[in-house]
Amino acid sequence: MNNKNLNKMNGYILGFIFLLVFTPLTLHAQNNIPISGKVMDDKGFEIPYAAVGIVSKNIGTTSTEDGTFYFQISAAELKDTLSFSSLGFSTYKLPVSKLVQNEEMVIILEEKTTSLREVVVNSTSFYVRQALKKLKVNTLNKNHELDLLYRRWSVEDNICRFLIEQNIMAIDRGPSSYLNKFFIENTRTSADYRFVKNEQKLHALKYMEYNNPLRKGLNLNSYKWETIGDSSYDNEDVMIVQGVMSGEETITLYIGLDSSKIYKLEMEKKLKLVSH
Repeated sequence: MNNKNLNKMNGYILGFIFLLVFTPLTLHAQNNIPISGKVMDDKGFEIPYAAVGIVSKNIGTTSTEDGTFYFQISAAELKDTLSFSSLGFSTYKLPVSKLVQNEEMVIILEEKTTSLREVVVNSTSFYVRQALKKLKVNTLNKNHELDLLYRRWSVEDNICRFLIEQNIMAIDRGPSSYLNKFFIENTRTSADYRFVKNEQKLHALKYMEYNNPLRKGLNLNSYKWETIGDSSYDNEDVMIVQGVMSGEETITLYIGLDSSKIYKLEMEKKLKLVSH
């Protein structure tokens, strides 16, 4: 992208969804029995980023943008139960053996309505403070392996260009810490990617990590907090809270009312680029 295009981006909104589900699911298994399928709602729409896995053993993954999922298990898990959870839906469970027998299994989640108006009795900042206080307890905070798919591209004249896709293996200690290390297992690029001059000193994964407000530390008093909605996750009522700092940064948290778990975080920044 040239300087002329950059100059037109003053005030551009940059948004992130850092951690979609904080349920402690390890996205890797060292065995080779495939588990795959698709998660949809009762209206026939795909459900992206649904948590799929054996929660008691920290084995699982999340569904992709088109609702599909895939991971591997060992024979020791064939008698276990799979759990399917997503914000705003009732959790669905079924034996692992049934999914292994049906390679094209479609899981239907039912929408769950929630109303917290008569339940919430404390200030919004109180619930945020409790969630931050319990962050380490509520998430997987020991070394675990994550298998990540990283994609990046640019759009010019409505054409997707300069695509790069990488499979990354990372050793993490959860959102209350930083990645211990990561390895790029393989890389695929589009033919025009040879024209890209990479001037980044660090991999984009590290920039995303450093910008995650939960990992770098969230100053609660720097934001003006309010409750903007409600939902549910895994049969728990969830309150949706939003914090705004100086009109330039907005953070949205999905917090379990009883557990204080942060199930999802969204962040939006307004970047101010100086014209040259």
